[in-house]
Amino acid sequence: MDKAIRWLSNYWAYIALIIMVLGAAYLGALDEKKTAELGIQNGQTINELNK
Repeated sequence: MDKAIRWLSNYWAYIALIIMVLGAAYLGALDEKKTAELGIQNGQTINELNK
């Protein structure tokens, strides 16, 4: 019984760690996408000023 409880606690710790890593990666990807979109908007503005 003690082994099962210990295994479960380890299992959930790894699951939580994986979820946190995936969540951080997902949020990082969203931030990069927003940054890229802002860069494109700024680039368009600069191009319009150069015309």
